[in-house]
Amino acid sequence: MSRIKSITVCMVFAVALSVALSNVSFAQEKGQKDLNTLTCKDVMRFSGDHRDIALAFIHGYLLGKKGTSLYSTEDLGDASDRFVEYCLDNPTAKALDAMNKIVK
Repeated sequence: MSRIKSITVCMVFAVALSVALSNVSFAQEKGQKDLNTLTCKDVMRFSGDHRDIALAFIHGYLLGKKGTSLYSTEDLGDASDRFVEYCLDNPTAKALDAMNKIVK
């Protein structure tokens, strides 16, 4: 599966999940993560497809928060590249905050 197609599939899943669960709060249990505590360093430590999935999930989550499902793969790719550059310079920044700054 091509990288763009993988990101698109993950993003569609992430948008659907974030919209469905937008008002649900989960206690953090073993294996569960809180997206609000994910740092740039955490994302940068992922490798290969895991990093792509994390970026797609973040994109999808933010699209869901905005109440939209419209996106451009080119814009998402550019935002992902800028996110990686930002995170390399700011490893302790919160990943959601970083992506929010980039996609504004």
